[in-house]
Amino acid sequence: MVLFSSREVAMPVEHKLSEVLSEFARTVATDFAIQSILDRLVRRIVDVLPITGAGVALISPGEPPAYFAASDDSALRFEQLQTELDEGPCLGAYTSGEAILIPDLAVDDRFPVFGPSAVDVGLKAVFTFPLRHGPERLGALDLYRNVTGALSGEQIVAAQTLADVAAAYLINASARADMEASEARYRWIVDTSQEGILILDLDGVITFANPTIASMLGTGVAEVVGRSLFEFVEPAELDAARHRLLQHRRGVSDPYDFAFRRADGTQLDVIVSASPRLDAGSIVSAVLMMVTDVSARKRAEASSARLELEGERAQQLAGLGQLAGGIAHDFNNLLGVISNYAALIKAEVSDEQTLSDLQEIDNATILATALTRQLLAYARQDVVEPCLIDVNRLLRRFNRLLHRTLGAQIRLYLDLDESTPDGLVVLVDPKQLEQVLLNIAINARDAVPDGGDLTTTTQLCTRDHHDGAPSAWVRIRITDTGSGMPPAVVAQAFEPFFTTKPLGSGTGLGLATAYGIVTRAGGEITINSVPGQGTTIELMFPFSNEPADVGPQQDAPIPRKGQERILLVDDEDALRRATERVLASFGYQVVAVSDGDEALAVLDASALEVDLVLTDVVMKRMSGIDLARQVAERHPDLPVIFMSGYANSDTIPDGAVVLQKPVRQETLGNAVRDAIERSHAEPRPVAPIEAVERFLQRD
Repeated sequence: MVLFSSREVAMPVEHKLSEVLSEFARTVATDFAIQSILDRLVRRIVDVLPITGAGVALISPGEPPAYFAASDDSALRFEQLQTELDEGPCLGAYTSGEAILIPDLAVDDRFPVFGPSAVDVGLKAVFTFPLRHGPERLGALDLYRNVTGALSGEQIVAAQTLADVAAAYLINASARADMEASEARYRWIVDTSQEGILILDLDGVITFANPTIASMLGTGVAEVVGRSLFEFVEPAELDAARHRLLQHRRGVSDPYDFAFRRADGTQLDVIVSASPRLDAGSIVSAVLMMVTDVSARKRAEASSARLELEGERAQQLAGLGQLAGGIAHDFNNLLGVISNYAALIKAEVSDEQTLSDLQEIDNATILATALTRQLLAYARQDVVEPCLIDVNRLLRRFNRLLHRTLGAQIRLYLDLDESTPDGLVVLVDPKQLEQVLLNIAINARDAVPDGGDLTTTTQLCTRDHHDGAPSAWVRIRITDTGSGMPPAVVAQAFEPFFTTKPLGSGTGLGLATAYGIVTRAGGEITINSVPGQGTTIELMFPFSNEPADVGPQQDAPIPRKGQERILLVDDEDALRRATERVLASFGYQVVAVSDGDEALAVLDASALEVDLVLTDVVMKRMSGIDLARQVAERHPDLPVIFMSGYANSDTIPDGAVVLQKPVRQETLGNAVRDAIERSHAEPRPVAPIEAVERFLQRD
């Protein structure tokens, strides 16, 4: 076998070695991968020395080779053989640090297992050189020949030189690889950190930003680096930011709360931990800022504070409800006395001035009643009786009341949608809807002290339901030509006790009550107002395809009269006398008593036939509810009507007739007539009035 060409033999080893070293240096300068260096080494060394193959392995004590390479398949087989046997010149050179030269494997006995095995597969000679750099050894370079014979001294020096140079490059490459791995770990930590990281120069210019802080600010890293920190600071925090930077330049690094401004203009609440970077002379050269987003925590704290405040408000409202319930009964009794006697006098006089004065009393009573019901409605202690009503019909009737209540300086206009044959029907308590309309109208009146317009429009419209399907709604818009409200006032308009009126001029419950009533009925209420351009309040209720209940929608007719006997039970003397007068004016015979025990005694008297019991709910001794239970046990067919200035709906029997005090004359008369006629078709025999008088005068 011819091992080398004449050209290869003629070229000096030194010249070939110089070329390989130059090429090797260029390779290492552009490629720091260790495997690439090893692969290049074994391929080029075959061109320099008279060998048939070369292999190299990097060795760590007690571990298999970390890297190895071979110039061809035969060399690879010999490298793997040494690894499998854990014996051979490669491990020997690494261990000893000296070259191992075997010109004839067949006669060398230093490796009794590897030698014969290698000879069996055609290997004749092997020359191994340690990869060493000072005291450090990395592995070994194996040169293989398929013929016996020694290397020249020049060739041995060339091989060891290549091994030593390779070891030096490998150490540099390993250090560079370690540095790159460390930098990659650093970059991975910085890029994936949940903390925002900024590096500032001493003027506050951002020289580094990680993706987290850029995301916090709602922008990209490229849009952050190179800009001043102060461009991302909330305006209110600018002075504090400048002061903090001065502290950081002096080495102060205590954590502190701070606020940045995001790209979309929203506030970013953070905690900043800053560390000054010192140069070799212990002088601050830069500032590292670790930024923790605490916006969610701040929102949670604000939410918790809001819930706590709402809890306190709920307690206040509970107290308000108890207070309202306590005073409503007495207050409504007084209003009942005033309104009933005013109505009685009004029926007996014809003087226009007197009638006008009585109308003012009636108007004041209506407003006072609305205020009491407003308190009860807001405290949710008013009796709610929803029914299907035609909004247009209610508005026509209610506007007549508003004309008397608001005065002539307010011009009222109605623009009603008449497109549906059965009207704009919604399910709501009519008296509570009237309460809402009255509250809005009074606010509008106060907004136009010198007079103005109040226009109410209705419309049937379609909106998308939460499930995506369209649904029909009834819209009621009430628009005034008043002074309007700024956005800050609109934002608080539905809050309880909020008012822009002078002290003593308003309760701050009008719109809050309206909001509670509308939302409890499944509706929505919104405000649109511009200073100087008036205010529009919009009510939205789900539309019903069912016909309206006729009864509640009709204007109250003149009370129908009768001659039946009514048992009136009320522990307030003045109101009892006034109610007795009203019922008597309708033609009824009235037996008036002050408590439940007296009422039961009247019912037990065989001489008296009673057609209806009219009782107050809240009384000092027996309540009207307890009285009604006993009446039902003794006289199951006897109708009972309740009157209440304050009644929790949970205490009233289902289906009972409840008249809210103060009860207007026409409402009382019609309710009594309806109840009596429902109880029996034919009038009962009436005992003579003398029997009643004798009963009341009994001992």
